[in-house]
Amino acid sequence: MTKKKNSENKLSLVVGVDPSKHQLHDKRLMKPVCHQQYDNAELTGSMLIQNLDEVALSSKKKATYFVPNNIALLLSVSEKSLSSAKDTYHNKLNDPELELNFQKMEGDRKDNINGISSTICDYLEDIQTSIVFGYTAL
Repeated sequence: MTKKKNSENKLSLVVGVDPSKHQLHDKRLMKPVCHQQYDNAELTGSMLIQNLDEVALSSKKKATYFVPNNIALLLSVSEKSLSSAKDTYHNKLNDPELELNFQKMEGDRKDNINGISSTICDYLEDIQTSIVFGYTAL
């Protein structure tokens, strides 16, 4: 695997030579670009190049990473938020043991409503985040 600067002074890494055998490690990353060489219409070589980026974490430490795909990042946030909302609904709001109706509550109603209100807010945040990030990805 060779790290090099391409014509635009961006770092890239050769991550493979056969596109059919390459597996993307994380679906949130940009896919590598395949470069192929032909001689008299016959494939003589190929390589997969994936762009890198670098960020300074501190004055002494840098991190080099494959460039993420912005749309995939947005969709990932949307999926995680939707999953969290479903978990909140199924594990808390749909719990048959949990009384959500003010009129039927027993004990300290204020504490019960505070807890339920926080759960509802978590649920709404997750639903709204899922919708906004999914829509933004489009």
